[in-house]
Amino acid sequence: MKEYTGENVKNYRQPSDKYVRLFPAIKTALDTYATQQSNVLDLGCGDGILYSLFFNDAKYSYTGIDLSGDMVAQAKSKNPNGNFVVGDATNLPKDSLYDLVIANMLFPSISDFANFTAVFEQVSKVLKPNGYFIATIINPFLDGYMQAELFNRTDIETEFKGYYESGARYLAHRDIDGVKFTFEDYHWQLSDYIKAGYKSSLALINIDECVPIKIENVNPIKILKMQSIPTYLVLVFCNSRV
Repeated sequence: MKEYTGENVKNYRQPSDKYVRLFPAIKTALDTYATQQSNVLDLGCGDGILYSLFFNDAKYSYTGIDLSGDMVAQAKSKNPNGNFVVGDATNLPKDSLYDLVIANMLFPSISDFANFTAVFEQVSKVLKPNGYFIATIINPFLDGYMQAELFNRTDIETEFKGYYESGARYLAHRDIDGVKFTFEDYHWQLSDYIKAGYKSSLALINIDECVPIKIENVNPIKILKMQSIPTYLVLVFCNSRV
């Protein structure tokens, strides 16, 4: 995944639509499910964007992990007070340690179902009983894989085999602030998340479809367009393991 290593890490910026759609929904979930003095694990923390937006607060004990050493270095550079380490979400070390685990856009980057389910199993292991797991994903009904077929997107490369083709690979070519990136992602059905959660004692208790909010300095016509097409989902699971 070359977009998460080397010089691309330094150039990467969050797409602007996340500030209108995704991040407000994450805040709502945290306001609902995170408690005072929550011990939080951020899987696939990237450059520390969630720490800088939400967890740079004394009420959270935060750890961010990412498989990319370059991303972890960038996170430490941007957020010197954060705790960031290189780690693998499919092999987490400690049991029943965290009140809340969050995985922001991690699952669309996973290429096979074995690792997909392994993340859920590891989350169940490290979460305290009745702890919460927040997973943000691209809406599988209209991710890049689906848009390539439905909207004839020429900036997306894939071999379309239908919605039910779990793990289908697609390449999305994007321009973010004048810098070109190629993202390699994988299409997973919504039922894949529910089944993987169920097998790991993680029950899906809420879905937020990330309706865009109105914010200053964002063209209202652009907001209206965003409201017509779903993009992200925030899934909340509760750990029923005892």
